[in-house]
Amino acid sequence: MAYKKIPNVKKNSPPALLTSGIDNSTGTIPIDHLEYFHDKETGALILEGITIWDQADPDPTHREELVITGASDTTGAGNLTGGTRGVNADGTNGSARAFSAGAKIAVMFTTGIINQIRDNGEAAVGSWGNSTITPTWSEGTPDITSTVARHVRNGNVVTFAMTFNISDGHDAVLDSISLPVAATQIAGHQVPLSSFKLYSDGVDDVVSDPYAYVDYNEATPIIKLRAVGSFPDGNTAVLNIAGSYEVPT
Repeated sequence: MAYKKIPNVKKNSPPALLTSGIDNSTGTIPIDHLEYFHDKETGALILEGITIWDQADPDPTHREELVITGASDTTGAGNLTGGTRGVNADGTNGSARAFSAGAKIAVMFTTGIINQIRDNGEAAVGSWGNSTITPTWSEGTPDITSTVARHVRNGNVVTFAMTFNISDGHDAVLDSISLPVAATQIAGHQVPLSSFKLYSDGVDDVVSDPYAYVDYNEATPIIKLRAVGSFPDGNTAVLNIAGSYEVPT
């Protein structure tokens, strides 16, 4: 279960108004103020927690929740698009309805937002699980007897540990390793990781530091190593890498 950021609406923003009527299946919603549906911190379009109601109708069961996928612009009059109507309805309570021009529409504290807060609470206390990772060798390929890779995600932070047990190095050079959870590119940013390698048959009988780090400069951020060197032919080795890094919300 992934963490999802709760939208931050513009302070004291009034609800927008429908600029023309819609029926109970209309997915393109014409409104007068698209800026009310963009996060005030990030500018991202708010997709959930949207409610339509007729201000002349006092019945709260006639308020309808919907989700959207897009908008025709970031400000002014336009359309909310890709609408799914009547989400989180309980029978006829909150079911999709027809609304006339002038009906109000706003981001509100809805069942969808409550569910999102609940899911975030569960995601915030993660549990360790197996990771799927892919090493890329720029020279040679070692014989790997086992790879243990585990990670836990708490919110937008991933903590991980991985161990490569190598029975024959074959003079292989490790170029990079995929991340357990994909991250977003951040230009000019690197995150150091705890890392060491150990040759177990006397070639390098002390722990040596390969200087692992998360390279966010890559289009798809990956783990790189500054000084891993080669894994000698005919020798066993152990490589350990661990640390934490940021992922998209």
